Amino acid sequence: MGTAYQVWKAGPVVALLSWLDFCLRHDLDFEGTIIEHIRDSNKSFDGIGDEFVVTNHQVYQKLFSLRRAEGTLGREVIKPAELRKQGSTCLRLLSEEVQNGTKIASSSYSAAYADSLLLRASGKP
Repeated sequence: MGTAYQVWKAGPVVALLSWLDFCLRHDLDFEGTIIEHIRDSNKSFDGIGDEFVVTNHQVYQKLFSLRRAEGTLGREVIKPAELRKQGSTCLRLLSEEVQNGTKIASSSYSAAYADSLLLRASGKP
């Protein structure tokens, strides 16, 4: 099992935020799927396929720390409901790497999701 430092490098943060954005866009269950999504995504981040365990508590602590960091700009700390409604777009202190990665990953998830809906509608397996 990885430490919090190992878990929250740029790749897992991108996975977290892009999944939040994707779930918001498609009205899907973020809470019920984020743990598995980060675990599965980690296999491609580390290059060796090692699994690590992330807990719901760690996910919410990371979201809290991202929200809290916004307060360092003299802005009001982002409320959880605002983050849940707007997704990553309300986080302005993200690195360019995380911002770009989040947009790309979320778009990729949406395209795959749309393809799966089309396949299901066509009756093809």
